[in-house]
Amino acid sequence: MKDTETLPVEPTGRLADILVALEPRGRVLLKMHLLSGTSADWLAVTLTSEGYPIGASTIRSYRQLVKMHNEGRVTYSGPAAAMAERWGNPIINNGSV
Repeated sequence: MKDTETLPVEPTGRLADILVALEPRGRVLLKMHLLSGTSADWLAVTLTSEGYPIGASTIRSYRQLVKMHNEGRVTYSGPAAAMAERWGNPIINNGSV
């Protein structure tokens, strides 16, 4: 995964803030860990110890959203629904599901 590659679902909130704050190599590693089987608890502890506080539940919630997105079970509302209808490529960019 390259730093320029996007995640299947745009992170919001604290997770988005951490991705912005990380250096390119750190972003690549975090994206890889988010999409792999890395323990959410381990990832949260590691990020927090490095100065990027986040809870494991936030990571689990993001992963659940990605899973739902990949299975086509995410329903979009608001601006995300309009984008999905217009471009046929649903991207969550405001946290609406």
